[in-house]
Amino acid sequence: MENQNLAQGVKELRKREALSQDELARKAGLSLRTVQRVENGETIPTAETLKRLASVLGVAPNELIEFESEKEVPKIVLKTKHEYVHFFEDKLVFSKTPDINLVADYSKSVTYVFRTLMVFLISIPLFTAMGIYFYTISNIPMAIYGTTFAFMFLTAALNIMLFSSGSPVVSFANITSIKVNSKMSQNILSISFMESGRIKQRGMILEKDQVQPMMDVLLTWNIFDKKDMEMNKKPQILKVIFFCLYILTSSLFVFYNPKQLYLTTYLQSGLLLVICFILIGKMLRNSVFLNRDTIAIANSPIDR
Repeated sequence: MENQNLAQGVKELRKREALSQDELARKAGLSLRTVQRVENGETIPTAETLKRLASVLGVAPNELIEFESEKEVPKIVLKTKHEYVHFFEDKLVFSKTPDINLVADYSKSVTYVFRTLMVFLISIPLFTAMGIYFYTISNIPMAIYGTTFAFMFLTAALNIMLFSSGSPVVSFANITSIKVNSKMSQNILSISFMESGRIKQRGMILEKDQVQPMMDVLLTWNIFDKKDMEMNKKPQILKVIFFCLYILTSSLFVFYNPKQLYLTTYLQSGLLLVICFILIGKMLRNSVFLNRDTIAIANSPIDR
């Protein structure tokens, strides 16, 4: 019976820590086969093996031996367009299915981020090569244009790697803000939280009929101020109009002044640089220049 409790304890605690069997074995300095045999109840681990497993799983060795499953059950589960949000007493857990599988969900998130990064990482050398080529043929406007695009993709890749989190578990104590915004035709639930000394963000798309239930739960649980969870209904049409006017004006300018195409190239390069510097400023604000108040809020317990 003790052996079965131990096997169940190692398995549940490993999943709670979002570790695969291979990761647990590596961190504990054990073989994968040893971890598999312990979890399957095929062997009684030595004192040293037990000590290593307990250390990685954050419990005392005797707690593993006397483990009793206390599987947490979420208080509420809400569906977004592509994910489920599980509300526990002290944390939020995100999953792709109604059932929680931290290892699988974390793996899917990492895979998605990696695929997105690949687009940027492939684009960086391509546009850098483009800039170098145009520089060698003395076409400075296009050289600047290509180099600026490479810099933009590099900035976006850094932002994704450092400030987008694939972690399926977010503690209430680390959340700094939760907002529900209407952007173009999508309703976005945006969660900002402290992780690894940085403020990271996780966004989820809400269907129209999912917005109010989500806001009601967030308000009922008294996680944050109402103003942070009110639907942001600022008109997005102004941005669309501005973008259309910019495209139209640029097209007309090039059509009537084909010899001055370089001016449009310089203008677009300048706009891209402004976007890059704004993004860099946000990254610095959410990491290097975090003030003490923000850190204190993130580390303070939430009174619900």
